Amino acid sequence: MADKRTPHIVIPEPGDPDRKRALNVLAQRRYRQKKREKAQSRLHRADLPADPSPQVASTSSKATLPNTTPFWDLSMPVIAGSHDFFEVDTTITQIDSASSVSTIASSTATHGTGDANGLVDFDISTFPIPADFTSELQRLESSQFTFPDDRAIDVPELQVMKAGLSIAGMLGCAESMWDISAHRVCDKSLISTPFLPANLKPTDIQCRIPHHPIFDLLPWPSVRTKFIIVFSQPANVRPPMARDPLALMQLIYDMDDSAEGLKVSGSDFLSVENWEVGQLFFKHWWWAFDRSVVDTSNALRAKRGSPKLMLGPT
Repeated sequence: MADKRTPHIVIPEPGDPDRKRALNVLAQRRYRQKKREKAQSRLHRADLPADPSPQVASTSSKATLPNTTPFWDLSMPVIAGSHDFFEVDTTITQIDSASSVSTIASSTATHGTGDANGLVDFDISTFPIPADFTSELQRLESSQFTFPDDRAIDVPELQVMKAGLSIAGMLGCAESMWDISAHRVCDKSLISTPFLPANLKPTDIQCRIPHHPIFDLLPWPSVRTKFIIVFSQPANVRPPMARDPLALMQLIYDMDDSAEGLKVSGSDFLSVENWEVGQLFFKHWWWAFDRSVVDTSNALRAKRGSPKLMLGPT
């Protein structure tokens, strides 16, 4: 009787043109062996007669695998320790309840071609891939990440900017506020809305003393009044922070500070209860803020877990 044992294959050295085909043959053998073992195991579990012969590809075998959920078999072997790892062709075969042992074996013969040396070229491009494979990947990608709605993104600088521009439009100073040298008094006839909240209505000081429009955007009447009065005085009698020729620019920088400048909570920027003074703004300009402003700011900061406003080293 002829010896039917699988002949031993010697893997050629790297660079040999037959190396890839030899690796493919070894991979196919391991793959088919695993498929045979799985098929035998399924047949035994289903109490079906299993063919003891290793030739499971017999055309007379009609044993049907038990109904199982379709799955993808990714058990293709990997040749460890070889730098030609990515040259080994892999096979993905979909097995469902209609598959049989003979179908598994015959698929290998269908998709491989032999040569005189007994080596097999394996063409993975001929294996079937589900038509909805690409659409399924796209569905999974889209379901794993959705960009949050812009209303859920908390950007303090953006909220303060939007609130400031809206207030400037209501007070008629949307253009002049961008001129660092602008000075004006509030003209109540320029107010565009009759429903301006009391805390945003111009005070007597705003209507009598020329000042930069940036002061008109602050939501606290007493704070606006103090800033206008102080900046209308000679530099030598102002508080130290307000004496510099660029003090107004420093004030704007502190208001716009992303971490500890001005903040507005929620969507109702017209409510004074939603405005907060940050630590940096408070540290530099503390003399302009009433106790009520500090208390409201501390309450809003406590909700975020931030420490209370304080003077001195921080």
